[in-house]
Amino acid sequence: MLSRILERTDRQENNFWYCEKTNELVSDAIGVAYPIMNGIPCLIPTQGRILDNSKEEQSSTKLSSSNK
Repeated sequence: MLSRILERTDRQENNFWYCEKTNELVSDAIGVAYPIMNGIPCLIPTQGRILDNSKEEQSSTKLSSSNK
């Protein structure tokens, strides 16, 4: 279901993308990844994980409407 929602939105507009590797919804704009629990993104600030700018994070799989 989450992938269907993301298909309908433009990645450049919302700056969120789904990381299959970590099962997280990632915001490039603020540099935070939120866990997805039972198919629902948990956007509680204390649940978010601050991203580091390592190449490993940047090379993870990104799903967007352009990949479908």
